[in-house]
Amino acid sequence: MPRSKRTFASINQIASGRWQVRYTTPTGQRRYAPHTFETRVTAEAFVVSLRRRIDRDQWDASDDEPKPQITLIATVPIGRVAQQLPDRTARLETVDRGVG
Repeated sequence: MPRSKRTFASINQIASGRWQVRYTTPTGQRRYAPHTFETRVTAEAFVVSLRRRIDRDQWDASDDEPKPQITLIATVPIGRVAQQLPDRTARLETVDRGVG
């Protein structure tokens, strides 16, 4: 069964193999989803969910802004980290494979 055309959103596969959603906001702006999707099915689920929120007047432009990635940087001195690691000395072992 061929996919029906939708005027609200489009789903396209990009060079990475992931799927990108572009949709029209209630104000008429064209926007991209805040991230790409691994499968077309998950992209379609995003579109359905988005359409439902818009139809129920629950959509807010800030909902679709990319969320900032939080990076925690540890400030532990490397000496303290080294003290907590188990003492592992490198050993060279030879294996007699019985060649001959």
